[in-house]
Amino acid sequence: MSRQAAVPSSCTNKVIIKPARLAPVFTRGHVYQRVLSILRKGNSDHSEPKQEEKRFSSCSLTNPANVPAMSSSSNWDTVPINMLTNSSVRNQTVALFQQPIPATCLSTPAQQQEKVCTPKLDGTAERHLSALTDGLRDNEITMLLSCGSTSGPTDRTSVPEGLLIGGVTSSMTISESAIKDRLETIKKIYCYDAHRILNYLYNKYQLSLIDKADSCLLMDVKIAGYLLSPEDPPNSLETLMQRYGTDVVANRAKSNINVQDLSILADCLGSKLKEYSLTCVFDIEMKVAPILAGMEYYGVLVNTSQLVTYLDDLKSVIKSLEVEARDTVGHTFSLTSTSQLREVLFTELCLDRMCTQSLQVTSVNKVTSTSEAVLVQLSEFHPLPGIVLQYRQCLKVKGFVESLLSHTSPAGSLNPKWLSDRTVTGRLACSSPNMQAFPKHSYSYELPGILRPRVVSLDIRSTIISRPGTSFITLDFKSIELRLLAHFSKDESLASIIAADASIDVFVSLASQWLRLSPDRVTGKERERVKRVVYAIIYGVGKEKLAELIQSTPSSAQELVKSFLRTYPGISNFMQKTLDYCRSNKFCVSLCGRKRWFPLICSTDYQTKTSLERQAINFVIQGSAADVCKISMIRINNALSKTSPSAKLLLQIHDELLYEVPNEDVPVVTDLLKQVAESPNLLKGYCQPLIVPLAVRISIGKNWS
Repeated sequence: MSRQAAVPSSCTNKVIIKPARLAPVFTRGHVYQRVLSILRKGNSDHSEPKQEEKRFSSCSLTNPANVPAMSSSSNWDTVPINMLTNSSVRNQTVALFQQPIPATCLSTPAQQQEKVCTPKLDGTAERHLSALTDGLRDNEITMLLSCGSTSGPTDRTSVPEGLLIGGVTSSMTISESAIKDRLETIKKIYCYDAHRILNYLYNKYQLSLIDKADSCLLMDVKIAGYLLSPEDPPNSLETLMQRYGTDVVANRAKSNINVQDLSILADCLGSKLKEYSLTCVFDIEMKVAPILAGMEYYGVLVNTSQLVTYLDDLKSVIKSLEVEARDTVGHTFSLTSTSQLREVLFTELCLDRMCTQSLQVTSVNKVTSTSEAVLVQLSEFHPLPGIVLQYRQCLKVKGFVESLLSHTSPAGSLNPKWLSDRTVTGRLACSSPNMQAFPKHSYSYELPGILRPRVVSLDIRSTIISRPGTSFITLDFKSIELRLLAHFSKDESLASIIAADASIDVFVSLASQWLRLSPDRVTGKERERVKRVVYAIIYGVGKEKLAELIQSTPSSAQELVKSFLRTYPGISNFMQKTLDYCRSNKFCVSLCGRKRWFPLICSTDYQTKTSLERQAINFVIQGSAADVCKISMIRINNALSKTSPSAKLLLQIHDELLYEVPNEDVPVVTDLLKQVAESPNLLKGYCQPLIVPLAVRISIGKNWS
């Protein structure tokens, strides 16, 4: 039977209203018109309201006391839809609820004997239960209702045509209980910007879908558009509909977008994702979305008093360095001005003439640079370059401290924003503040004292503290990029080193084999140099930048890279195969199928071509690392929901996960994290297993340091 035939004409134009829970929300006439059009969809028979319904035509809905009493024959009174569009009640307070249809609305005597019909979601309604968001506010939730058939002619209920969150400038509201009842049982949510919607549900209703991260089927069209075009993701729903929607949907104005449009758009994008083999990575992103919303909701606790002390100490150190620089040179100048610094270094002190090595020049004016690499080279000839380096470091650390303080509440709560669609590699981004930029290591400075210099130590991460009764457990993947490089390159020597005893540092083993030294003779400097060379290959770092990092010349840095590639030839083969594939297909693929397009990879411009080639190789490794880390978040979340539901993921810093765990659960959660992250079956169901094992480092403490 068609939907039109199944809808009783006597209840087509009715919305169920519960007078006891009217919410103070102001609406506009065009919103009512939209409700009317959706409720009347598929039925042209609009009968006149019954006498009982006409009692509402003159009542004020702004005051529950003015609403007429309930009918004795039903649990809920009914209001005709045409009353909602009447100019006399526009901009009045109205609350819509998804409730059973009163027995008096049923069309047959047999149906009238059933006082209440249990609401259900049929397949159509489930597909259309969706959310749009555009500047969410408390008054921007609307439940659109229509009468329809579910399983049969004797089981007629009022089913929601859709849940519309935002997307309109003003709207009606439904009760908190109605939101919770519906979303706690939902199996499919079509939406735009699921992350913000889930945040809204967290903050407004304390409703979490994090425990359903592996089962709740989100269809976020925004993330779908991002995966299809990571270089230029659609920044609005209108743009998304114009790119991927049908002709009818694409031509709609924003104010006319409705639930059906979103469902159609979702179907179009679903087909595109399948066409480009992006369904696996899309599934990962949708399962991660509730976890990210939980991270934002819980946030972290900050020791603000310690930060204030750090800030005062840094101001003192900065002032002391300015005085020291003035005394060293003999006059005052600005340490932050590159032109003044260049004048002092190269005109007054002539330090460039003392250095036998060539110094880096700026790319624009071709004058001698005052970069970190140049200052390091000059520091052996005069104390000023060292003072400038320390001064710049202090300013950078001061910026971190000020950023933390500016985003922390008076109670010490910090809730960073996590963004899943801001990087082309699939890595998460963080803002307000950017926790991923905070340094791991601590800093030490000297301040003048009465008898002896006072040493100031600063560790920014130590100011992130666990809440009372809990501890931090940090899971950090060991050299995940190198392991992925070994997997893709299939270099036997590299793979054998990684597969060896996990207790041996992999970079020490690499240095030992490359430099032909015993592991105990490898120095810290040699280990660091090997590490820099490896990451220079992965990240596509040029010889000049590598030379700056290892404090060497560009020619020496280039020779180190060539020597490393000769020792492990599988890496060169992997790089060549990646570029050949990219040139043929104009895109590269990560471990789980994430794609990045390179339409100009065959450009005749040398700089453009070489830059894109470096990015292509980097994407395969970085994108795959993002896939592995997100899958780990999903697996661990599922395991914790059964073992320690109170344990929460608070931060994700690239390959590092920070969990806050009740003290009594620390031993079992520690074992669980290591077991899940290092499991050979971690990637099962998403992609092929790695040919080398993953390894993690677990740390426990009361702060993030």
